[in-house]
Amino acid sequence: MQFAYGHREILLNFAKLDTSSLLIGVIQHGVGPTFTLSSDWPTPRFRGLKRSNLWVYSKKAADELQVEGLQNVFAIGSPWLYSKILDGYSAKANPPKTKFLVFPRHYSFSYLSEVTPTGILEKIRHWKSIAGSEELEICLYWSDFLNPEWQRIAREEGVVLVCAGISQTVPMWSLANTRIDYYSNLRQIMDASTHCIFESFTSAMFYACDLGKKVGIFQTDSSLKEVNKGLTFQKENTWLLKNVPGIFDTFERSPALESMTHELLGYDDLLSPDRLAGILRFQIGIIPKRFS
Repeated sequence: MQFAYGHREILLNFAKLDTSSLLIGVIQHGVGPTFTLSSDWPTPRFRGLKRSNLWVYSKKAADELQVEGLQNVFAIGSPWLYSKILDGYSAKANPPKTKFLVFPRHYSFSYLSEVTPTGILEKIRHWKSIAGSEELEICLYWSDFLNPEWQRIAREEGVVLVCAGISQTVPMWSLANTRIDYYSNLRQIMDASTHCIFESFTSAMFYACDLGKKVGIFQTDSSLKEVNKGLTFQKENTWLLKNVPGIFDTFERSPALESMTHELLGYDDLLSPDRLAGILRFQIGIIPKRFS
């Protein structure tokens, strides 16, 4: 998972470590409360000995995981924030023209979605009704972006589709820009919008909030069916209803959501390059030089 969205490269570059290094441990995959991190642990054993490290974004998550019995878990801040520092990113004023940006629930090839042409059309027309006469753009996950039905129906509806990049490459350590520049691309796409529409809980809603966008979850009948399919999806919905109920069916930009975003992204847990280099465990010379 360290290769997803360029996380490994971001952390190595910030910590000024040799880019041929492989991190010996697991980096938190997505943004969310602790119960959403279950896929990140238990971590693999290193050479058959003790569990390798787990690096999470916030101290709160690290503390809660330690209560669950995890060892070798450390808070380091999120790669999203380190990427902003590396890029010299500064907050931008919202564009003068209102623009709605949609992030549909995304799927990978390991999960077969039941999205049909009728379902895609239903979603797009629902989002168009929210945007009214304002510009609407849809940011698709790469596997959905390659779906010809999404492309065809969006063209027919006069809606632009965009994609920030891909999460993984073959080989995993390929330095393809579509992977290692994922966060930079996503920020550029988000910066051109004023409002971000989501179908369900996702890391991108916290990234959008971090960039000062108004965010809202707008669910159709089909997206609600998806939520009801899995216990984790239901827990995410329940958590949002408890903590930021105003995010449903309207646009939210509240102190509560901003404070939650600040904590989940690990603003208070960012480290200096030297400190980050000291807390990461890695082995030099694993990644071929032509890929590092």
